[in-house]
Amino acid sequence: MALSKKAHNALQTIARSLGYDAELGRRLYHEVSQNGIGDIQAEGFVNMRIGGTTTARFFKVSVDQLQDQVLKAGLLTPAELEDYLSLLDSPKYRWVGPMTISVWGRRVSAE
Repeated sequence: MALSKKAHNALQTIARSLGYDAELGRRLYHEVSQNGIGDIQAEGFVNMRIGGTTTARFFKVSVDQLQDQVLKAGLLTPAELEDYLSLLDSPKYRWVGPMTISVWGRRVSAE
């Protein structure tokens, strides 16, 4: 769905400009391994999001907080933003949530 992709890209653009690092999870295992941690393990999780749910309403709050910046930057028109917010209310709308990655290990002694 073109609107969904455009809105997602717009929101990611603004979030990155505010310091959000969407690629941290992809680097996390490597960064942990470079800092004296051994016996490293990792796991990831991705879930499907459904419009009209509590999760979608929570996501809408984030959209509401960023909407002025998205519009000011010209990344979405007001009509596109309204249509996207309507999608988030629709139980027929599905999208892939962000990847969550956990990495853990133990500090290797410097002996």
